[in-house]
Amino acid sequence: MLALALLAPISASAQKQAETLRIGVLAYMGKESALQHWGPHADYLNASLAPLRFEIVPLGYEGDELTKAVANRELAFVITNPGHYIELELADHVTRIATRRMIGPKGLLDRFGGTAFARAERADLSDYASLRGKKILIPSTSSLGGWQVHLREALAQGLDPRKECTLIKMDDHKKVVRAILNGEADAGFVRSDLLEQMASKDKLELGRLRIINQRREPGYDYLLSTRLYPEWPFAVVNGTDLDLAARVLEALLRLPPDSKAARAAGIHGWTIPAHYHSITDLLRESGLGPFSEKEPSFRLMLERYWPGFTSILSLIVLVLLAGLVHILRSRTALQISEALLRNNERQLRLAAGVFEHAAEGILITDDKGNILDANTAFTHLTGYRREEVVGRNPKLLQSGQHPPEFYQAMWEKLRDKGIWRGEVCNKRKNGETYIEQLTISAVRTPEGGVSQYIGIFSDITQLKKHQGELEFRAHHDALTQLPNRSLLADRLLQAQARADRNRTLLAVAYLDLDGFKRINDSFGHETGDRLLIEAGQRLLACLRAGDSVARLGGDEFVLLLTDLPSRTECENAMRRVLASIAEPYLLDGDALKISTSIGIALYPYDPADPDTLLRHADQAMYQAKQTGKNRFCIHEPEAAKAP
Repeated sequence: MLALALLAPISASAQKQAETLRIGVLAYMGKESALQHWGPHADYLNASLAPLRFEIVPLGYEGDELTKAVANRELAFVITNPGHYIELELADHVTRIATRRMIGPKGLLDRFGGTAFARAERADLSDYASLRGKKILIPSTSSLGGWQVHLREALAQGLDPRKECTLIKMDDHKKVVRAILNGEADAGFVRSDLLEQMASKDKLELGRLRIINQRREPGYDYLLSTRLYPEWPFAVVNGTDLDLAARVLEALLRLPPDSKAARAAGIHGWTIPAHYHSITDLLRESGLGPFSEKEPSFRLMLERYWPGFTSILSLIVLVLLAGLVHILRSRTALQISEALLRNNERQLRLAAGVFEHAAEGILITDDKGNILDANTAFTHLTGYRREEVVGRNPKLLQSGQHPPEFYQAMWEKLRDKGIWRGEVCNKRKNGETYIEQLTISAVRTPEGGVSQYIGIFSDITQLKKHQGELEFRAHHDALTQLPNRSLLADRLLQAQARADRNRTLLAVAYLDLDGFKRINDSFGHETGDRLLIEAGQRLLACLRAGDSVARLGGDEFVLLLTDLPSRTECENAMRRVLASIAEPYLLDGDALKISTSIGIALYPYDPADPDTLLRHADQAMYQAKQTGKNRFCIHEPEAAKAP
C-alpha cells in the first residue's frame, strides 16, 4: 500500500480545469477494444465533473507502456488488473480509490478466481498435481484469472507448470475453451464466471467439460478451481490532487448500473476499494511481478535468504574451528576452507546490506520472542535504539488497542502456516500510536522447529488517514459534513432490514427548506451556506442516536427515524423538527427565519423498496408545500393507488 501523503496538487485550480486528465487503461485485449470498453467512462466523468475533462488512454504490457506512463506521471488515474496494480503500488506509484463490481450471469461479482477444466471424459485430471507433463492452454501469462491464480494453486500442490507442463498462450479466454473442446490440449485455464457467460451467450454445454480441482466458496455460485481475489481497481497516480481524487471517487460511486458507461464496461458500478493483500501474497508465493527472480526487492531478498543467514553464521564458526585443526594437516583443506569462508563472507555482507539499508523496519527474535536484533529503519520508525530493545519482548510496542484474541489468532497462524500478515496499531517510544503493515515469518530448523522469527513492517499511518479522508469525502456532503446520497442509500437498506427484524416502523422524511432561496439571493451564498450548516446541526440535535440525517444537495435533507413504535411517535418527532428549524438564525447580526416542508414515507406501512420510499417521501413533501408549508405530510399508499 502506498501513502496518500505523497499526493500533491498537480496544478492550480484554473489549470486543472483547462488540462485533460488522462486515465490509463490496461489494454489486454487490444487498444481499440479498451477504448470501446472504457471510453464512455470518460464521457460520464466529463458530464459529472464539468468543466474538468477526462480522456481514456489505452496502454499495453508490451514495452511496459502503462507502467512507464505511470512512473513518468503522464497519467492522473489508472484502471488495471489487480496483479499489475500491486506492482505499481509496491513501486510507490499509485493508490486504489475504488473497486469495480461486475455483472455475472448469476448476479453481482466483486471478486473472481480461476477455473481449470478439461473435456468431460478426462477422469484422470482431478487436481493441479494431475496436470504434470500435460499440455495446458492459457490466455496469457499476464492474465490474473487465466494464469497467475492457477499457478499459485499448482505450486501449493507441488507442481510448477512453468517447468513441468507445456504451456500454450491463446491470447483470449474464449479461444482456450473452444480449443479444449476441439481436443487441442489436455486442460485449459480461464477466469472464473467465463464458462457461465459462454453458456448463457454462446450456448456452451457445460456438461461437455470437467472442472479440475473444483472448490466452493460461500456466496460465489460459479465454477471455481482457485481462491478468490478482488476485482480490478480504479487507482489514483501519486501526485494527483487529493480533492480531485475524492470528486472522481464520488462520481464513480454514483455511476448508475444502466448507464452507457457501465454497460459498455460490462460492470454494475464501483464500490469502496477492496483489500488487495491476497494479490500481494499470490505474487510473492508464485515469484511473479516485483517478486520475480529478475529484480528481487530488499524485502523479498530478506524473506528469501534470511533462513540461510543463521546457518551461514554457524557454518563460518565451524569452518574457522575446522581450519585451525586442519591447517596443520593439509594445505588443501586450508585452501578449501578459505574459499568457503570468502563465499560465506560475500553472502553475509549481502544479508547485512539488506538488513541495514531496507526501508522497512526489521526485527529478529529468538523462538521465545526475545529480540535479537533490529535494523536502522526500526529505530527511525519506533524511536527505540537497538540497545534499548535487544533482549526485550516486542510487547513493549503494543498500544493496547488490540484485544488478547487478536494476538492469539496471530500466533496460531504463525504456528500453523509459518507466516502472518496484517495491520497492527503499535506505540512509539514517545507514546505516539501508529499503524503498521506487518509481516512475521518463522525461520525453521532442519528438524522443523522454529529458531527465529523475523518481523518486517512499514508505517502506513498517513495512508490510513488519507484513505479515511477519501472515504469520508465520498460519503459525506462537503459543506455540512452530513452523509450524502451514497451513504444514505446504504443506511436506508440497513434501516429497512432493522425494521423487518425488530418489527418496528421506519420513517423516511424528505425535507425542503421554505424561504431559503430568498435568503441565499438577498444575503449571498456565504450566508446561505452558513445557514445550511446550522440547519443540518439542528436536525442532528432533533434525532436519537440510531437515526440519520443526510443532505441530498441544495436545501434538501432526508431523515431516517428507526425503531419507531407507532405513527404517533413519528408525528411528535416531526413537530420537534419543524419547531427547531423555524427558530431564528443569528448570522452577522441578522435574525433570519425559514421553515421547512416535510414529506414522510412510513415503512412497512408503505412496503416499497428504498428508491420508491424516497420518491414517495418527496411526493408527500410537495404536498406539504402546496398546503401551506411549515408542515409535514405522510404518504398514504392507498391514496397513491387511487385513480
